[in-house]
Parts: sequence; structure tokens; C-alpha cells
Amino acid sequence: MSSVSKHALIFQNRLLSFEQDIELADIICTAQKAGTLLPDKSLLFGHLDPSKHQSLNTRKPTARSREIVVKHLRATVFSAYIKDIYEELTLYLKSLIYEAALLAKDVSSAKRLLGEHKITFLASDILQFNTLNELTQKIAEDIIQALENERSTKELIKKTCKKISVTIENQVVEEALPYLELRHKLVHTDGKVDEAFQEQYAMFTYDKDGYVVLTYETIVDAKEKISKLVLALDRVAIAKGILMPNTQ
Repeated sequence: MSSVSKHALIFQNRLLSFEQDIELADIICTAQKAGTLLPDKSLLFGHLDPSKHQSLNTRKPTARSREIVVKHLRATVFSAYIKDIYEELTLYLKSLIYEAALLAKDVSSAKRLLGEHKITFLASDILQFNTLNELTQKIAEDIIQALENERSTKELIKKTCKKISVTIENQVVEEALPYLELRHKLVHTDGKVDEAFQEQYAMFTYDKDGYVVLTYETIVDAKEKISKLVLALDRVAIAKGILMPNTQ
């Protein structure tokens, strides 16, 4: 694929592996609901080993018990996907900072990249890097970490764009934000949200206790919106010469 950079291609390929996990979990849940998951009275597939799978072995082999186990598996995989796609986005943003830093040959470009960030290295730390590119990569990672510490995904994206002097449509960012903000709730409150969050992000499903209910549709939408954001950044970065189209 020559229309995207190697960094966007890496992003897409990693998502593909995650998507297969999502689809497998959904297939298992569908089979359980249809009553075709288990041909016998054992809990899972007839391959439960009591000595190895001691926790599952304590559950009664009933339809309700199987439903609880399988739904929990799906929820866990769905939650991991939302967290993973956020991490893949931050890896992509690090790549943008890194590539832009390699091109920062003048003082104004360097100031825009480093800006308000104070990065301190001991001489012994610098000597551990074999090449200037390795040191540049470390600086890029520290910058993104500093931006992440602000706890605002919108600011993370906005300031990254400012640092590399690129502009994308605000709507693309806004459409991806709900799924990126959802990641914070899954990490910090296990998916429990307040009424303000529910009102702001009505596209999600919530249970009676205020927890986000992750659905297959939510995962598909997250992938679509966040991928759209990455590709929008990629197109502008390629146009400005920060990134090169992948040619392999």
C-alpha cells in the first residue's frame, strides 16, 4: 500500500490482529447463545481439565454459568481492544514527532517541537545511545509522555499537530474523541462513568449502575473513527514531507 506511510501501515496491521480476537470472542458468544458451543455437559468445549482449569471447574455446568463466563470473556477482549487502539494511536503520534525531529534542521523547528518541554539528560545517559536517531526517538517518547500526563486526549492530538505544524479537520478529531475518552474510563474507573459523561456520549450503552456496556458495534465504530484520524494525520504529514509513502 503506497498511499500511507510505514507508520500508518504498522498501525493498520496491528489492528488486524486485535480485530481477529474481537471476532473470535463474538463467535464464541454467538455459539453459546445458540446452544452450539457445548456438545456435552462440561463447561467449555469438553476439554476442561479439572487439575489445570481449577477455577472454571468450580462453576456449575449450566447454561447460565456458561453465559456468564463467555460474556465476561467478550467484555474483557472488547475492553482490551479499546485500550490497545489508544496505545497504537500514541505510538503513531510518537512516530510523527520522531520523524519531524529528524527534519528539524533549524532553530525555529526545534523550538516548535520541544517548546514548553524541559528534557534533562545526564552525560552518561546520552552516551548510552548508539546513534543520534536513538536519542531523537527517546526525546519523542518523552514529549508524548509529557502530553499524555495532561490527561486530555484532545490536547495530546492538538499539541502534536501544532508541534509538527499540520492541520486536520476538527470533525475527524471530534468523532474519534468519544472512543479515546472511553479508554480513560476503562483504565481509571473500570468503565464506570458519571451522568455528564453519559449525556455527552449518548452513542454508548450504559447499565443501571453507570458502567459502559461494550458492544460489537462500539468496537467497530472505535476502529473506524480512530483509523480515520490516523489516516487524516498521515495524509497531511506525507503532503508536508514529514512522512514518506510506504513503498514496500
